[in-house]
Amino acid sequence: MPQDPLKPPQCPASAPKPEWGWEPATATETNTARPLDIPPSDYKVVCYFTNWAWYRPGQGRYKPSDIDYNLCTHIAYGFAVLDPTNLVVRPHDGWADLDNKFYRQVVQLKARGLKVVLAIGGWNDSAGDKYSRLVNNPAARRKFIQHVIEFLEKHCFDGLDLDWEYPKCWQVDCSKGPASDKQAFADFVREISIAFKPRGLLLSSAVSPSKTVIDEG
Repeated sequence: MPQDPLKPPQCPASAPKPEWGWEPATATETNTARPLDIPPSDYKVVCYFTNWAWYRPGQGRYKPSDIDYNLCTHIAYGFAVLDPTNLVVRPHDGWADLDNKFYRQVVQLKARGLKVVLAIGGWNDSAGDKYSRLVNNPAARRKFIQHVIEFLEKHCFDGLDLDWEYPKCWQVDCSKGPASDKQAFADFVREISIAFKPRGLLLSSAVSPSKTVIDEG
């Protein structure tokens, strides 16, 4: 039977030892940390996993199997990027994300009770005008939202973390972006939220602590 388009595919909620041959790190293997005693429903500890960390030499190298799942309630996988032509989400590093199954390995931590979201943007990807072009174009926003839902559900992520740095103040330079970025970004977030809620997808955003950036964007 064809799948109901309003329902996400069946992503594994739990699993035995992963088929690709690794077990996530445990607190006793990595350090003296222990699972927190506060009920998970009462707090959020959001950890970022960055896909470029495995290119570091020596002890700085960090892979999905190094994640201590006891330390976090949520993991944001950083980063996906915005295609500058089509204005839709795409993997930042296909070699790590897909060929080496980093998406799949990090999402595996959902079996430990964590939520795993995909972060889009970051400092480097925020250069230029592509995010501004996206949010200021209602048709482009609709296309992005439809595509990102399909992308998240295909790869079994629990939601999206927006990390455009920043509306109006591109890479913290408030002379670069148009004033329309502020309202357009607010509209964009509202539209994503409306589309995500029926599917149970999470939405978050990395925002600046700078009062200037906050006021402008």
